[in-house]
Amino acid sequence: MLLFSKKFGSEDPFKDALRAGSRMVENDVLAFCPHIGIASGNVTAGYVGTPVKYNASLFGTPVNLAARCATVKPVEGSHSSITFPASEWGDKDIKTLIPARKEKNSDGKLIEEPYSWQINNPRIVEIKNMGKIQIRELERQAIWMPQQSAEERAKEIFQLILKGGQYRSAAH
Repeated sequence: MLLFSKKFGSEDPFKDALRAGSRMVENDVLAFCPHIGIASGNVTAGYVGTPVKYNASLFGTPVNLAARCATVKPVEGSHSSITFPASEWGDKDIKTLIPARKEKNSDGKLIEEPYSWQINNPRIVEIKNMGKIQIRELERQAIWMPQQSAEERAKEIFQLILKGGQYRSAAH
């Protein structure tokens, strides 16, 4: 479970959640075919345990709704999907929210990956203990295999995180 909030620095929590979900799907090199649910609203953070050892979690209707959106059976033929209440979408543009990826080719040149996402028409589904709800789904239609190894990609991403000042070591 991931939380995106303006209080924690996200300018557009829905866009950030979609991009995080899309990157999970796009980097699914072992073909787990994840189904991701997104919902927004107020949640409560809860901590259980002692100061030495504790667990933390989020609670509330948005947490339940996102979890249940992730279990919605996708349309036939879908490998992976990102599902959310249709009201979240509005008049958004898919290519602005999830831009085409650029990967380094074996010769080091950047190449743009063929665009593989589509937004499905709204549909009404029964959500356990929540009744009928209108949802939208983003689907990835093709699988792109990056030219970099997973280790090379991880090192590159870590360097970007360091460069952006977003890494906090456990010592801090």
